[in-house]
Amino acid sequence: MDWLAQNDPGQYIVVIAIFNPAYSDELPALYGRLRQWGFPHVVDAVEIGNTYWNFLPSNILPEDLRNKVQIGTKSSFTGPPSIGMYGKLVIGAYSAISVNFTCQDRTDHHRPDSIASTPWFFIDHQPPPKYSGKHEIPGGDIVIGNDVWIGRNVIILSGVRVGDGAVIGAGTVLTHDVAPYSITAGNPARHIRYRFPESTREALLKIRWWDWPFYELRQIGPLLLSERAEDILRYAERREENLTGQG
Repeated sequence: MDWLAQNDPGQYIVVIAIFNPAYSDELPALYGRLRQWGFPHVVDAVEIGNTYWNFLPSNILPEDLRNKVQIGTKSSFTGPPSIGMYGKLVIGAYSAISVNFTCQDRTDHHRPDSIASTPWFFIDHQPPPKYSGKHEIPGGDIVIGNDVWIGRNVIILSGVRVGDGAVIGAGTVLTHDVAPYSITAGNPARHIRYRFPESTREALLKIRWWDWPFYELRQIGPLLLSERAEDILRYAERREENLTGQG
C-alpha cells in the first residue's frame, strides 16, 4: 500500500474487472474495502469494456466514462493516467499502457505571447476572447489501436492516432500519427523501425487476431508469442477456411 501513502485515493476512479465468475460474489466486499482505503469512486469494468484493474482520474465522473474514455477488451493501464484534453481517449483491444501516461491538448489556456501565462484570467471570460488563432485549442481524439505497447512516461497530444501493433518507447512525446507495427521513441518522437516486413504487417492487419474469441486466443497462445509470423498467418488461413466451410 505504498502507493496509497504517496497519493490521494480520492483523485482516482478504481475500475475493476472480474474474469472468473466464481469471484463475482466477492465484489460487494471488495468495493467496501476500497472505499475504506479512501477510494470514493469504484466502477465495474463492464461499464467501459473488459479491462484489467485500472485507475482513471476522478474528474471523469462515472456516468461520463463512456463518453470520455473507451477501452477495448483486455487493454490495461499499470498506473493512473493523466487525461487533460477536450477530446476522447479511445483504446483498442489487448493494448498495454505503462505508468505516467499523459493525454494532453496541443495548446492549453497558457499562452506564451500574452502578458500573463496563467489560465485564471482566461477562464473568467465566457466565451473567451478572440485570438489570432495561433494558440487555439484544437479538438481531436487520441486513438490508440489494438495490441499497442506504450512504455512509461509517455505523452500523447490530441488528435494523434497510434496504429495497431505499434510500440511507443518510454519517455516519448508523441505529436504525430504512428504507423501500424512501427516502433517510435524519443522527444521529439521519431520512427525507429518496423517490427515486421511490409508483407507481414499487411497480413497481420488483415487477420485482426484481436477480434477472435478470447478462449481461442488462449489456446493458440504459443503462436501469438512466437517470432514466426508465418505460423499465426497459416493458422488464420485454416481458420478462415473452416469458417467458410461452416457457413
